[in-house]
Amino acid sequence: MFSRNALLALTFLSIVVALVIPACQPSAASYIESGDANSASKNYDQAIIDYSQAIAIDPGSATAYAGRGRAYNNKQQYDQAITDLDRAIELDPDLYTAYYRRGNAYIGKELWDQAIAEFTKAAELKPDMVNAYLMRASIYVQQKMDYEKAISDYSQAISLNDENSDYYQARGWCYQNTRQYDKALADFDKAIELDSKTASRYLNRGLCYMQMKQYDQALNDLDKAVELDGNYADGYLFQGGCYTELKEYDKAIADYNKAYELGTVNLMNYYYGLSTCYSAKKDYDSAILVWTQALESDPKSAIYYNNRGWFYLEKGDYASALADLNKALELDSTSEESAMFWDSRGWYYFKTGDLTSALSDLNKALEISPDMEGIDEVYCHRAQVYYDMNEYDKAIADLNKSIELDNEYAEAYLYRGLCYKALNHADEAKADFQSAIDSSQDQSIIEKATSELESVN
Repeated sequence: MFSRNALLALTFLSIVVALVIPACQPSAASYIESGDANSASKNYDQAIIDYSQAIAIDPGSATAYAGRGRAYNNKQQYDQAITDLDRAIELDPDLYTAYYRRGNAYIGKELWDQAIAEFTKAAELKPDMVNAYLMRASIYVQQKMDYEKAISDYSQAISLNDENSDYYQARGWCYQNTRQYDKALADFDKAIELDSKTASRYLNRGLCYMQMKQYDQALNDLDKAVELDGNYADGYLFQGGCYTELKEYDKAIADYNKAYELGTVNLMNYYYGLSTCYSAKKDYDSAILVWTQALESDPKSAIYYNNRGWFYLEKGDYASALADLNKALELDSTSEESAMFWDSRGWYYFKTGDLTSALSDLNKALEISPDMEGIDEVYCHRAQVYYDMNEYDKAIADLNKSIELDNEYAEAYLYRGLCYKALNHADEAKADFQSAIDSSQDQSIIEKATSELESVN
């Protein structure tokens, strides 16, 4: 039996133990702190364990659910992330970080509209949350191609932090894509003012000058880019593009090869630019080798077959051309990109005198992608078929469209002049032959238009 004093001592000890032991147990807050530290260290599995412990202690902790949701996001377990973030928002509808993280989870699942809604809610709850505007802008640019909305978001980010060169560069790129060149250049200038030691700043401004066809200014910037970073593959690649436009083909070829040597990831630009230079030099065998090299890297590429087939056609090797063009259409005959392949084979049929097949393929190209890049050339190709079929009014209608899309399209002026000449519309023919001469740098077109102008006079 215990004495009365012993019982009192045991009772006191029990009370002390009851008070001390809980105080020694980690709290939900300490587990959340540990989870945050592990997330920052990219130790996501341990972070999930930490947040789960916090939830076990305090099931009503929105912060713990939001933290675990972020860790699941970082492990690309987006469904688990969304489940946790849903619970966090249910517990605390004003927790802006939960909306932001759920937006990132929706990006992972490629649910773009839902992601935009989440970033919008995060910005509504915390108007100075720069990342919410940046993430929403990135979706507008990359998925929606809604540059005006992206410009609005980047402008909001700049209003919150006007010392970040990345924001100006991103907004400048959007202005460039909406052809607001003065605003684009102002932003690129500001990005360079804030960060004059980064090569990509000069590259982006150089690309803007290229789009404006101000190639000398572009070269100045691209020279600066490769001066700052001698291993900058894209600097050399786009420098080659400038020299191509300036018709300095040997310099362009050297730059394209340097870009490839440095490991450019823009292989399509490399192949296209290099083959364009060889074609301009009438070195079709080298152009064909470029696309043969491309096919070695991707033997299932329809566009690579199409492009090699085009240069076989330019060379006059019609059998090889048709084999490649048929292969391109075998691989892809329905996508919007395939319109280019139908156009190429249509041009093959025109060059080999099969006007019916040429017209069929060119009609197919226009049917598949009436707004494709280079559609002015497709209309011009079909117009030449109509011209050879003596359907001059149809040819003129197509050439009108070509010239509407590109008012310096010399070949379109030439053929429209020929149509007007065939219809005995001498004044219209003269005007078009003169326009062909004025807008062309191709000596063969200039000579043909000059001869036709003299014949009408």
